[in-house]
Amino acid sequence: MQRLIIHPSGPLRGTVAVPGDKSISHRALLLSALAEGDTTVHGWVDADVCQATLRCVRALGVQVDQHDEGRLTVHGVGPGGLREPADVLDCAGSGTTIRLIAGILAGQPFTSVLTGSEALRRRPMGRVAEPLRLMGATVLGRQDGKLPPLTIRGGNLHGIDYAMPVASAQVKSAILLAGLFAEGEIIVHEPGPARDHTERMLAHFEVEVKVKVEAKGTAIRLMGGQKLIGGGPLHVPADFSSAAFPLVAGVLVPGSDLRLRGVGVNPTRTGLYDLLAEMGAALGTDDGRRTTDDGVSSVVSRQSSVVVRGGADRRRDGSCERASGRRGRRRGGRARHRRVSDLRRRRHSGRGRDGHPRCRRIARQRIGSHRHDLPGAAQDGR
Repeated sequence: MQRLIIHPSGPLRGTVAVPGDKSISHRALLLSALAEGDTTVHGWVDADVCQATLRCVRALGVQVDQHDEGRLTVHGVGPGGLREPADVLDCAGSGTTIRLIAGILAGQPFTSVLTGSEALRRRPMGRVAEPLRLMGATVLGRQDGKLPPLTIRGGNLHGIDYAMPVASAQVKSAILLAGLFAEGEIIVHEPGPARDHTERMLAHFEVEVKVKVEAKGTAIRLMGGQKLIGGGPLHVPADFSSAAFPLVAGVLVPGSDLRLRGVGVNPTRTGLYDLLAEMGAALGTDDGRRTTDDGVSSVVSRQSSVVVRGGADRRRDGSCERASGRRGRRRGGRARHRRVSDLRRRRHSGRGRDGHPRCRRIARQRIGSHRHDLPGAAQDGR
């Protein structure tokens, strides 16, 4: 048996390049393909799952030029420009690919078949198939359309007022993408927190999407038949989930000073940042490059550099001094543990300390309250 020996390191200092966000890369490619005009996507992630989306888009008749350093030029075909694929669309192992493209194909006047790897063919598709059928599409599959392969015959869609039984960004996105080809209004009721990348990116392409916080979640409204206006650059931010590892390492290792450039700080993705900040970690952000008219940087979120300073200096007596100056006992941390547990319960319930829904405070963007709280935090990422 091989052993992995990990030796303690000194302070972690410098700038970290974080991989791009795959969720946003999928959506950037799909919406650019549906838009009118050419769109250049920067920071696109050349991962297997994103390559599956690229192959499907090309099979639907969209020309995509792949350049170096994660740059794509997508020659959008507009809402009626997709063509019937000559073969089965292979989504490989990407659940995002099959679910989002299913929504697009539901609005097309031709027949398509979606399949994927053995693992993907075991993943449930019933929650996507049901609302698409209610909108007027024909969706067939194994176990009454619950499992891939899926056969979709689209066209002649109508609006829908649909309450999702479970919050899901992929299901919501499939309905909204199908709604682009429908007549009437599409209303999706989301019972809990989920990523809102699709709504934000639709707004970048000049599609009007209305988001309203309700007593039991969020309502997203979209009028069908809107055109996507492409052209210009589209920047994919670095993935916050990938940034989590150096982010936490910078907090824990004494004397650290890390800068994670270009990290997407969409409020639906930054739970770890909020939790660390409430625990007293020395964190900060600065404004990133703004690339959309609505002021949300990097298409779907305020793109920023996350700054990590300090950590916990361990004392001989077992206590520790946090970067913020707070002190706590190594063993006697019951109050701190209770506080973290309370935060987790509030986050799971979707409500903050004041009892109000916190999962969709898009306008407030809670992470903004921690901006510019470190010296020099506004110098990077412009």
